[in-house]
Amino acid sequence: MVFSKSGHCRRLKAERLEQRVVLAGNVDVALSFTELSLVGDADNNAIEVEEISPNQIKVTGLAGTTINSGVVPVVISAPLIDAVFADLHEGNDRMVVMNMTLTDNADGVLRVNGGAGEDNYLIDNVQTTDSIIVDMGEDDDVVRSRYTNTTSHHIATGNGVDSTVVEYFGAKSLVLTSLEGADKIVAKTGGVSDMMAIASGPEDDQVALKNIQVGGNLYVSTTHGDDLIRTKNVVVGNSMVILTDVGNDDGDDALDMQNAKIGSALKIATGRGNDTVELKKVQVGNILKIDTGQGNDDVDLLKVKASSLGISTGDGSDDVYLLKVFAQNLLYVFQGGGEDRLEVEFCYSDSPEFNGGTGTDVFDEETNYFAVLSSFYATDYEIIV
Repeated sequence: MVFSKSGHCRRLKAERLEQRVVLAGNVDVALSFTELSLVGDADNNAIEVEEISPNQIKVTGLAGTTINSGVVPVVISAPLIDAVFADLHEGNDRMVVMNMTLTDNADGVLRVNGGAGEDNYLIDNVQTTDSIIVDMGEDDDVVRSRYTNTTSHHIATGNGVDSTVVEYFGAKSLVLTSLEGADKIVAKTGGVSDMMAIASGPEDDQVALKNIQVGGNLYVSTTHGDDLIRTKNVVVGNSMVILTDVGNDDGDDALDMQNAKIGSALKIATGRGNDTVELKKVQVGNILKIDTGQGNDDVDLLKVKASSLGISTGDGSDDVYLLKVFAQNLLYVFQGGGEDRLEVEFCYSDSPEFNGGTGTDVFDEETNYFAVLSSFYATDYEIIV
């Protein structure tokens, strides 16, 4: 059998396909008097906003986003631009605001509204005289703010699994909030002249503060959930308050505080749950109070100094360890019901009072420097010397 090639060959042709453009939305940019507005639509908008020279702002569309229905960047110039308002509405939006100085008068404002959607915003090198306000809206959002200076700096991430990072900042007040969701809030390397407040909302949250100076008061609060709070190198001029499980909710919370200096008072309350509080190299000018509520709690204090120090661990099998704690006016520990343990080593106080509460409790004491032993010294404990 002989096979022969056919004299007809099928040619392969490349067919030109219709061009398809992935719609990424449009952002309208307009100037009204001295206020620049940027308004997005319900699609996924992505833009970059930059001041390229004084009172001259360029808005660039990214990833297919158009600006004023065009594909080229839009440059807005005016004798004075003192406010920038951005509202990108729904959609998974991305925005960068960078190199912006709104400081020509006292009304300098940057206000950003993300709306619903999984948004990602970066505020980079922005100075305003009045405020920087970022509202990320619902869903899982990420916001990062760095190299900023203003009077009021507020960031809210709403419901969702959110991440907030603020670094290299200066402000009179700084407020960082989130609602439901396992959120992360980080603030590092910055200063606030008046007040700083952080509220992470319910579910399992993480809060981290590092290299922070606050002239007035610092507040940190979480509601129910297993929360983790870490601070390092924090200086507070007046008082610092840390509250977990706000509203008497349950949660196994952990607080790790290192190298802190608090001018007046430090109050820590962890509510119900099996909580851990660790303080190392913490100095408080007046009163330090720790209340861990019900649950099996651990409290460890190393090189802590305060005028008066009070620890209450509530009911549960609790462990308290004090090493090199200086509390001249009062050193008080109450451990409530449960099988508790208290260890005290190389501590100093003119008035030490230790009460194990009900239950089988153990008091382990090494070398201490107690000027006067009150009638309440080491009551309801089995003494181990």
